[in-house]
Amino acid sequence: MKRAARVSQINDIDGNIHQLQLCIRAALAIDENISLLLAKCKQIATHFNHSIIAQSELKGFQERLGLPLLSVIQECPTRWNSMFNMIQRLIEIKDAIVLYTSQHTNLPQFTPNDWLQLESCATILKPFEEATKTMNPKYKTKFFNEITKESIESELISLRQDQEGHGAQAQPQIQSFEHDVIQHNQHNQHFHHTDTETLPSTSSGANFSTGRFLQSMLSEMLASAPNGDDEESPIAPIDRFLILKSLIINYIKEKRIGLQEDSLLWWKINPKYFELYRAVRQYLSAPPSSVPSKRLFSGAGLVYD
Repeated sequence: MKRAARVSQINDIDGNIHQLQLCIRAALAIDENISLLLAKCKQIATHFNHSIIAQSELKGFQERLGLPLLSVIQECPTRWNSMFNMIQRLIEIKDAIVLYTSQHTNLPQFTPNDWLQLESCATILKPFEEATKTMNPKYKTKFFNEITKESIESELISLRQDQEGHGAQAQPQIQSFEHDVIQHNQHNQHFHHTDTETLPSTSSGANFSTGRFLQSMLSEMLASAPNGDDEESPIAPIDRFLILKSLIINYIKEKRIGLQEDSLLWWKINPKYFELYRAVRQYLSAPPSSVPSKRLFSGAGLVYD
């Protein structure tokens, strides 16, 4: 995908969720004990994934122990959070796994200390799994260095100047934008309140506190000063270039909206930035991760197999 973009001379940046997952894998690989423990998990998961007889026997142990009938999850390098999901599932059916492996000595055996380490690993990975689901494009230039920020501003100004010849299209753009907002609001009347209420619900107190911590951390990032220079006066526009530059800089200096606030509504109540709307539709509409499409593609592959 990267090569296709570069050959086509399309500017691109890596997805932030992708970068996050690379960090997680690099961190796990550093610790030799964790790497060996994860290798055990993968071997057991592969065993069940390749044997219907093994799955049936494991199900029998679960029924006898009164455990929920859950399958072992196979870790997949291209399926984000699957490492966490595999560990979490093994912990959930721990007793059945212990009974099964005790009768199949060719499989790795987990010691009590191994299970403690797996639980610690799951606790550490849980916030990253949450972040993968909740990250959004509200952070503006929060995670860019100064050189990248300057490059972004220049690109936006150049893009907007290229569109100067289409001034007559400005009003239709605004009307189209307001149509998007109306459609969005109608959808949210049915779902937004329910989603907000169910957001903190979890299966345990530990999960709840972890989720709350993550929400607090992401909210703090949004609430922090955008560039640390909010006290500076806005640039006084002199010519067209400076007008656009002033508009972009002033937008970046705006306080970031909250984690649960509606981005489309913000644009509706701030019409002074409508000149940026084309860039907004082009760049801010891109999701920060391709998890949903990856999951759909992966699911289709499983069905096909």
